[in-house]
Amino acid sequence: MCSESSPVPDSLKVFQANTQRPVFSNPINTSLSGWNKEFSYLYGVDFTNFNQIGEWNISVFADSSTLASKTFTIQGGKALYQRLIINALLFYLVTKQTFPPFSILPYLVLYLIYRIIKKT
Repeated sequence: MCSESSPVPDSLKVFQANTQRPVFSNPINTSLSGWNKEFSYLYGVDFTNFNQIGEWNISVFADSSTLASKTFTIQGGKALYQRLIINALLFYLVTKQTFPPFSILPYLVLYLIYRIIKKT
């Protein structure tokens, strides 16, 4: 978290987006020095231990102010690995040139793999 003044951040909390129910909290590290001339205070905000799937908001409490994030989503590994597998296969198929140039066959193979992964 960057700041141009020196509010003393107390803690951060993660809230479930649709209910605003707090589900995680953590203290904030003291100032880590400045980011640049405009933001001379930098604080470590750590929520790496939070990994629940869903939609969330983060709020940072400092003095009498509250800073809130936009809603963000944490998804499971399937959402990440589906696209990575397809990209890796496409890279392999295209760089190995096992098909004639401009062939649609690699794309059909990838589409079928994607459909199979999506169903599981």
